[in-house]
Amino acid sequence: MRGLLATRQPEDNEVLTKALEAWGWQVVNWPALVIKTTTVEVSNDSVRSVDIVIFTSKNSVSAQLLKRINIENKTVICVGPTTAEKLFNQTGIKAATPATTTTEGLLSSKLLEVSNKKILIIKGKGGRKLLEDELRKRNNEVFTLDVYSRLENTLTDREAEKINKLEPEYVLVTSVEGLCSLIKQIDEGKLTKKLLSKHLLSFSNRINEIAIKKGFEKVSTVNKMSNKGIVEALVK
Repeated sequence: MRGLLATRQPEDNEVLTKALEAWGWQVVNWPALVIKTTTVEVSNDSVRSVDIVIFTSKNSVSAQLLKRINIENKTVICVGPTTAEKLFNQTGIKAATPATTTTEGLLSSKLLEVSNKKILIIKGKGGRKLLEDELRKRNNEVFTLDVYSRLENTLTDREAEKINKLEPEYVLVTSVEGLCSLIKQIDEGKLTKKLLSKHLLSFSNRINEIAIKKGFEKVSTVNKMSNKGIVEALVK
């Protein structure tokens, strides 16, 4: 039986797990990160003059925040389709997404061929500042709101035993922070070093490059940033 270790949030893996199990796969879910919502002090007046609102991930679509600000008359952009779907489900607002669903893809798209605009980026704490830095270079005024933080998850002995016993052929990682959390479990001896010889799947070349530096031998990028894209990459 073929196996996959999925390191995303549990709710993101439900559909994927069912789809792969239908193909005879065994999936072990272990979220490498814990997502903690951050309380943000912001008013609707403070975003009234903003021209563009960018959501960087599903976790940035904060129900708490969206109850306090009105973005209906703004240009709304989401980095990926799953983020846009969550935003639409919560607000009914249809956001634009780039063809290449990465920060680099968004920056190179026509969506952000703009200057002299006020742009609000709703994101998680930490991470790269590439998006805001590049937009400022294009003579835009950029504001950011950190609505969540990512913390390394703790791997229990039972979870470690289950993963090591499966020896999955593939490992799914969707963020650099998640990759580092996984590597930490290997370095501490909780997870077998054999995982480094398995095939790592990710959503970006940047994650793959770091994974290789960390010791993974085989890496590839999922063409479509969705459950369907993951299944298509695995079931060949």
